[in-house]
Amino acid sequence: MKVSGEDYILIREQDVIGIMPKSNAQADDIPELRPLADRVLVKVGSVVGAWECGGLPEANNGRMQSMNPSLLATCRLPTG
Repeated sequence: MKVSGEDYILIREQDVIGIMPKSNAQADDIPELRPLADRVLVKVGSVVGAWECGGLPEANNGRMQSMNPSLLATCRLPTG
């Protein structure tokens, strides 16, 4: 959508996963993204085989595979 000649994208509120660290953020800034609400940011590691339990399940051609993720960030909820 264009507003005053500028391009904008509209997304649903429930599709927002976090806040980018700065204006004009690029893909390289994603590791600094601050997750919102119940969201977490993980970096997917290697495939560790067929999914039985544990790990992060991923659907791949109808088969479930277990990924070995690293937790990068969680939401910072207010305390008190």
